Amino acid sequence: MERIVLALLHDRVQVGVGKPGVGVYMLCQQRLERAGGAADEWENAARYLWKRYRLPQGRVLLVLPGTLSSIRIFSLPPMRRGRLARAVQDEMQYRGEQALVAGYVPIGREASGMWRVLACSCLREDLRRLIDMIERLGLGTAGITVPVEPVFKLVRDTHEIRTRSCILLFFDGSALLSILTERGVCRYAAYSLLQDEAGAADDAGGIIGHVSEILRFRAVQDMNAPLSCIYYAGCAGGDFRACVPGLRKLGFQAVPLPRCERIRQFPAGERMGDWLMCAGGMLR
Repeated sequence: MERIVLALLHDRVQVGVGKPGVGVYMLCQQRLERAGGAADEWENAARYLWKRYRLPQGRVLLVLPGTLSSIRIFSLPPMRRGRLARAVQDEMQYRGEQALVAGYVPIGREASGMWRVLACSCLREDLRRLIDMIERLGLGTAGITVPVEPVFKLVRDTHEIRTRSCILLFFDGSALLSILTERGVCRYAAYSLLQDEAGAADDAGGIIGHVSEILRFRAVQDMNAPLSCIYYAGCAGGDFRACVPGLRKLGFQAVPLPRCERIRQFPAGERMGDWLMCAGGMLR
């Protein structure tokens, strides 16, 4: 069965068409006129892509913009699905008086038996606006997720990453998704805006600051597993080079994200690291 992933990113819209569990056979993207764009810019870009590339009509897996969604990772005791959903809603509810829609993805189990949960939330008003946009495009919604979930699936299914502790930095224009994993278990995730494009010299210090924040988190959580590798994606190696000296001083080696073995089909000449949402969206 065909799957269509529609990813609304900070500075562009990406679409991937493929088969779940197999891979992607079509990719296309359109940059926004203004980064961090409003709903009408995402809609105009998506409308252009569907017309320009004659994309299939149908139901899409919508990847929400990182700027419109909140994420948290925490542990909960084993419980029935209904109680778990209510517990996640309660954990995510505190954001002023505005109504939230919250969901969760189980991402592992602690040695103590506690469940590790990735929880996400979005303002109900923002979600309604995006669903209306999908309907105006003549499409349906097969599912809704946040950027960290497709990335986590890639981490889970990439042997080199899931067998070690590492930091992952994924650039979305001037936004950064930072993830800490330990043997395939996601321990930390944060989405933030940088002052400049990925890896630009002007904000190399900002990127080093995010890595230092992860190291402080590890110290507070008393995590002692060896940690010396950073994987990055979404920017060219030359752009990232400005960060390398600072990362070396912290004891890190920085390398591009390896290819996920579970993605057996991918368009020739394309780097999977530039299409994380589309590639991860094809994983079950």
